[in-house]
Amino acid sequence: MISQKPILAAVLLGLGVSATNSQSQEAEPTVWDVKKLEVAPQFHWIDRGHPIQSLTYTGQPFQGHDTEVFAFYASPATLGDVSGEPAKKAFPGVVLIHGGGGTAFSEWVHLWAKRG
Repeated sequence: MISQKPILAAVLLGLGVSATNSQSQEAEPTVWDVKKLEVAPQFHWIDRGHPIQSLTYTGQPFQGHDTEVFAFYASPATLGDVSGEPAKKAFPGVVLIHGGGGTAFSEWVHLWAKRG
């Protein structure tokens, strides 16, 4: 006769996974306005003539004042690492947020863009 303990354990495990999945599909409260985060901010290119480009974009207001954020941008396409039509190739995005030192590093941008 087949032991029912393994079958019972499998059923209980399945019920636990099922309950976990149904709970994770419910909307959880968040501090972020996700729809607002999906809208690209206003930006201005500073330098587009080099493989590592620079720009500023509108940040969140701070103490009632507008803010402007500096950023470097690069991709395998801007580094010349893509053959064919780079506009048709999608790349993952990496956003590196530095600490309080206030410095953006073009070397990091180059490193991540080279990795694709």
